[in-house]
Formats: sequence, C-alpha cells, structure tokens
Amino acid sequence: MKIMPKLPMLIMAILVLAATSISHTLAAEMTDPPGLPHTLYGILTLKGAPAPNGTQIRVYAGGKLAANLTTPATGGPAGSYRVSVSGTSNDAITFGVDGYEIGQTVLFRAGAVMEVNLSDAAFRYAFDSTNITGANPYTWTARDTSPALEINANGVDLGNTVISIATNQACTNVSPDAVQRCFNISPQFNTSRNATITFYYYTSQIPAGQTCEAMNAYHWMGTDWESLIPDDSYGNNGRSCAQNPYSLRVTGVESFSPFILKNSLPTAVQLRDFSAHSDLSVHYWLIPLLLGLGLFFKICSQLKQSKPSQAYQSERAQDL
Repeated sequence: MKIMPKLPMLIMAILVLAATSISHTLAAEMTDPPGLPHTLYGILTLKGAPAPNGTQIRVYAGGKLAANLTTPATGGPAGSYRVSVSGTSNDAITFGVDGYEIGQTVLFRAGAVMEVNLSDAAFRYAFDSTNITGANPYTWTARDTSPALEINANGVDLGNTVISIATNQACTNVSPDAVQRCFNISPQFNTSRNATITFYYYTSQIPAGQTCEAMNAYHWMGTDWESLIPDDSYGNNGRSCAQNPYSLRVTGVESFSPFILKNSLPTAVQLRDFSAHSDLSVHYWLIPLLLGLGLFFKICSQLKQSKPSQAYQSERAQDL
C-alpha cells in the first residue's frame, strides 16, 4: 500500500519526458523549416530595349547555377521574367545572359518576393586586395561566374594587388573607341615584372567594326599607349573567340596601370575615371586663367590691408 503514492509521480515523470521530447522536436522543426525559395521577377533590358523573346537568363545563388529560364514570363510583357531559386541566407544572387554582362545582384532571403529589373547598364567591380606571390595564376570572377581577369605573375611577386574593372562603359574620351570593359591593375610591386594576363570580355562590349579575332591589348604609360604581345600558345594567336566571354592573353607585362582592348592603337590620350589614377585630361587653357585669378585676389588683398573699408569707416564714425 505504501508504493501507491509513487504511481502518480511515475506517470508525471513519463509525461514530462514525453512533453520535453515533443517540444524539442517542434523546436527543431521551427528553427530548421524546409527551405523556402526566393522569388524574383522584372524586366530584362538589353541595349536600352526589352530583351527579345527567347532570351535565356541564367540565375546563380552563391556562385552556383540555380535556374535557367527564357523571356518573356508566361503571360508577361516583352523582356519579362519570373523565377524562384533556392539558396542559403545571404547568398549573392547574380545573373548571366549570353553575350552580355548583367550587374544587378541581390542577397538571398527565404520566402522573399522581389522585383529586380535587369540590364546591361554600366557598373564597376571593386575586388578586395589580393596577395599575388607568383606561385600560381589568380583568376577574378565575373557576376555570371565566368572568369573576368587572370594574372600569372610567372614566379615574380606582385604583392597586394587591387583590381578594378569598369564594364559596359567607355574607357577613353573617344566613344566608342575600345572594348567597353576597362581594366585597372595596381600591384604593390609595379615594375620589372614579367606577367601573363588574360583579359575577358563580351560580344556586346565590342565596338562596331571591331572583331575578337583582331583584338589587341594596350597599356597606358602615362603619356601614350604601349602595345602588348599576344601569347601565341593560347587559343588562336592569343585570342579565344569561340564563346562568351571572349578572351585575349598577353605576355611579358612588365608594369601595370590601366589596360584597354582594341583592334588598333588608340588615338585618344585621355582616360575615363575607371583608372585609379587621377583624370589624365588636362585643360591647359585653365592655367593662365587660374594664374590671372590668383594675381587678382592678391591685389585685392593688398588693397584691403592698405585702405579701410567703407563699412569699417562707418563703424568707426559711430564709435566716435
């Protein structure tokens, strides 16, 4: 008879354990729900107009292909798209269109529905500083996960290297003059190097009248352009033109600054602001004007020091 009071306690303990197990299961399900997609929709614009029907859009999440679709979306206007992609929180969602470079990017949010209009408008890559020791080639990646630039320092240390690529925009003061993908390379150790560089670009960035097969690379030397030597062991005479992105590989690069791609030697001597250097366009007519203004203000200053102003004289009269 003495053990009877213990039965309710035993039952209560069993119930507590069961409740604890159920609560843990529910908590796990609540904190780790099945992955919800991120839904995106909008209009793809190429060269200022809605993309033609059948244009393929590739969508990447965290650098991996997440979806492939074509325009327009079902029942949507020209250039429209709608897609749901899976991913991990804060994955970068980026886009690719064959022959074009699309700059828009968003961060993955499970369950989000977001309007993102896409275009080939101008934008700039600002990559983090990278230590190039020369031990191995280093490749920087574009939005569509294709290579954007590769440097093989051939065993020579470049040190901390900053890369800037301005895309879908003019590189010089003559537009269109060069491929609309402008490269600026700024290594810590900038002279007496021996690098091999591969430049990548897209069909839509080639100016009218120029071709991939005749593309060359030029290096800005401060006052003029230096023609670089294509690597004959790469592609067809240093050029790969079979698919986007196209590429050009050059060898024997001894120093670095802005680089542009063009079929023939550039005639322009002024660079756009894609360069890390100051704007190289100099308005020489401003020099005498500034000197004249400087002299004028100097004379005015001397006159003020030698003769009291009328306001000062009036104040003095009132004081007296």
